[in-house]
This record gives sequence, C-alpha cells and structure tokens, in this order.
Amino acid sequence: RDSIFNNYWAVNFGNDYIAKMAQGNAVVHLYASQLAKLNISIPHPSEQQKIADHLTALDTQITAATTHITTLQTFKKGLLQQLFV
Repeated sequence: RDSIFNNYWAVNFGNDYIAKMAQGNAVVHLYASQLAKLNISIPHPSEQQKIADHLTALDTQITAATTHITTLQTFKKGLLQQLFV
C-alpha cells in the first residue's frame, strides 16, 4: 500500500475503526489479534497512488492559501497602523 495513502487513511478514518475495538476504561487496550480481525476495504495500489497525489496537491494548495492569508493580514495590519497614526 502507498505510505502517503496509509497516512491519510489513518489520520482521517483509522482512529474511528480502532476506537471501536479498544477495550478498557482507565487504560485502553488494543491487541494485535484484534487488529488482525479488522476488515477494511482499500482501493487498488494504483488508485491509492492517485488518491494520495490528489490529497497531497490539495494540502499544497491549502498551505499556499494559508500563507497568502497571513501575508494579507499582515498587510492589512500595516495599513491600519498607517491610517491611525
């Protein structure tokens, strides 16, 4: 399986699957035998690669947009400081 795809899956969906299997109140236990019983449908490796590529591209766009927003906020702050000086 594609490691980037695995990471996206684990972060976004894996916790839900695993939480349902965990046992215990104060200390949660999860055993390898329980994980072995986990039935997960995953796409073909070539599809995993395509999905991972698209998600990575989206993450890149999100990072660029976040940087742009920060730059604009800084610019706005500078304009407001000049306006009220």
